[in-house]
Amino acid sequence: MPPTAPISKENVIRVALIYLAILAGFLNLFLQLPLTPVYARQLTSDLGWVAFAVAAYSVTNLAGNLFAGFLVDRAPKGLVIALGLALGALALAWASATTTVQGLIAALMLNGAALSVVTPAAFALLSQSLAENSKAAGMARSGATIGLAAMIGPPVGGLLADRLGYPNAYLSIGAFLMAVAIVCLVTLRRSSPVPPESLGWTDFWALLVEKRLLMAYLGAFTLMFANGSLVFALPPFIKELGLPGVMLGGLFSSFAMSAMVVFLSPLGTLPRRWGAAWSLTVGALLLAVGVGAIASLTALPALFGAMIVYGLGFGLVFPSAIAALVAHVPEGKRGTGFGIFYAVFSLGAIAGPMVLSHARDLGISPFHLAATVPAMLALGLLLRRQSTQREPR
Repeated sequence: MPPTAPISKENVIRVALIYLAILAGFLNLFLQLPLTPVYARQLTSDLGWVAFAVAAYSVTNLAGNLFAGFLVDRAPKGLVIALGLALGALALAWASATTTVQGLIAALMLNGAALSVVTPAAFALLSQSLAENSKAAGMARSGATIGLAAMIGPPVGGLLADRLGYPNAYLSIGAFLMAVAIVCLVTLRRSSPVPPESLGWTDFWALLVEKRLLMAYLGAFTLMFANGSLVFALPPFIKELGLPGVMLGGLFSSFAMSAMVVFLSPLGTLPRRWGAAWSLTVGALLLAVGVGAIASLTALPALFGAMIVYGLGFGLVFPSAIAALVAHVPEGKRGTGFGIFYAVFSLGAIAGPMVLSHARDLGISPFHLAATVPAMLALGLLLRRQSTQREPR
């Protein structure tokens, strides 16, 4: 059995700071969501450049996630976190100073690349820092940081833009990242890396195609495919219903709060008690029901109910996918494993809006189309479970 981290005041502080680093990484993304499209539009009238600016962070972040493990598994993870946050902060300072859309795109691409190492390093270090008997609950709670970032990021980002202007809003986010980077540098830099287990392209490919990790990767893709679909399809749907725009923020907040209830309650340990496959199946079904039901709803209370169901699914799928990854990736390769995981995570966020943009051409509700992916995952896991039970012992 691998050694467990001692339960001490120092280790509690260390874990709390890792959660802070994860929160900073996701806040960096969610705070910028209301800024980039509007600011890019102020810098140019060319919608092609605006679209490029909106995608710039995701493109380099996805590519960086995929290969981040080569760095994360070879260097002190605390140092990687600190340097990634610091470089991301400098990139946002550049974004605040630029006066051209091309400069904004370059700055956001650098920001995406810099932050691509932070999340895999933080999750790998968190897994390394938690005792075995608290690892499942600790990894599940990390999802609460994502829910919190999703809930407060966009409204705070919009508030910063309204009060300070777009350049200073980017600068403020950069200052926050730099402050967290300094804290991590002082407190986490001594985190010693687990000796790499002959990491190379062969090992990377082995993790990418490992059948036991397929469930984790599909869970990550499904989660963000559904989430990206909601971000794309829900705003115009709310407008079509004639509901006030402020309700959109309320609906997303209800989903985030519902997910956080799962993350922070005993429900977050269901992957350990039920097994990752079963809790992932239930979570995927809840995602499908929540997002699919929206298409036939018009009353605001019913929409809130659907988003709460969706949030419960989100709260189950995320820790289940994480549990499947941690269970099957050796300690010394978890940076690479989490890098691939978050690359698939980002891919789902990009694929959702791209697929749903063709929903009307196909004569399908975008919400029904979005529900097909989690429904197919749940069906696949149920069939796999059934075939496994039928195999002769």
